[in-house]
Amino acid sequence: MAEKTEKILQSQTAGRVIVAVCGFGKWIAFVSAVVCVLSFLSNLKSDLLRIILVVAVFLATQICAWRVYLDKFLFEILYDKNMSVSHFDFALYYLFGRQIKDKTYAERWNGTRCLIYFALLGLLLQCTLLLAGLF
Repeated sequence: MAEKTEKILQSQTAGRVIVAVCGFGKWIAFVSAVVCVLSFLSNLKSDLLRIILVVAVFLATQICAWRVYLDKFLFEILYDKNMSVSHFDFALYYLFGRQIKDKTYAERWNGTRCLIYFALLGLLLQCTLLLAGLF
């Protein structure tokens, strides 16, 4: 089953799907910024701890959302027909200077899925803080 999954995830169709979904990261970041501004404005009279919480959740959400958007471009490169996966991994190793083990496509997809979930969870938490500040 794992081999079949890996073969499907290596297809160009799967590549187009993950690229499209990762493109959503910039919209998560945009909505997160709007919610942060609204939360900040609604919590101006609140204590400092609540404002710090709003900013912390905003920053965590932004990091996840922009990382998802970065993954869009990395997946575009990875799914290029002429791309060698080992060259891709070596380029990342050379850029960041830390050893990157060979990853399967399923592992790469799972990492991106976790980032998407964290970004959406952060956005949900931001909306909750906004609603809490309004009442």
